[in-house]
Amino acid sequence: MIQKRVLSNFISKYHLNGLIEKVQWTSDTDVKMGFVNDSKTLLGYVTLKDINFPKGKLGIFDTGKLNKMLNILDGELLIDVKKTNGIPAKLNLEDTNYSISCNLADPSVIPSLPQPTIPPTPASKFEITQEFITRFIKSKDALNEVEAFTIETDEGFNGNELVFTLGAQTESNQIKFSVSVDNEDYLPKSPFNADLMKEILKANRTCLSGEFFVYSEGLLAVKFVEDNIESKYYLIRNQK
Repeated sequence: MIQKRVLSNFISKYHLNGLIEKVQWTSDTDVKMGFVNDSKTLLGYVTLKDINFPKGKLGIFDTGKLNKMLNILDGELLIDVKKTNGIPAKLNLEDTNYSISCNLADPSVIPSLPQPTIPPTPASKFEITQEFITRFIKSKDALNEVEAFTIETDEGFNGNELVFTLGAQTESNQIKFSVSVDNEDYLPKSPFNADLMKEILKANRTCLSGEFFVYSEGLLAVKFVEDNIESKYYLIRNQK
């Protein structure tokens, strides 16, 4: 048994409003999954802890379709996995009014995950607050056509800061805001995908805690905890 809201929340952490569709869930005492986007610029991991879920590896080919089917259910759900020749073939979910059956994919059609190389020490880090999430999403919505944002260190009124800029071209409209940080490591201006960052923050805007790490090697990492769900995302800097 699992609460529908818990399963929906777990899915939203990786689906990212339709950016990620093909994934594999691995279930034991926890449900774990990893994902990568088509351009290999976003890598992530989401774990649903301490949940009563059928054990095994489930290939989800169309997360959007699963989400639409899941949306008609409510409350506590019965879960069952039907196997064919020992291989998971269907994910069955049922509430008091409906039962749904979702075809599972062969693992060979699920994108393989690259192994990330995480530098030992970030150039800068800070705690993600609701204020930061709101400021970034509002800025991106105001400049919806902007595809990238930059991060760089600067010395502000309150000490060292990370400056976020949406609209990095000098001839374009820009929105800037800053976040205070404790460390003094220099970080050159680094561009990242603004659309991916917005969807990550939207999916985790109800988190209990979050951390933001940026590395001088061109990597950005964000981590969140919400109830029994942990999510981690790694963004590679834009090459242009």
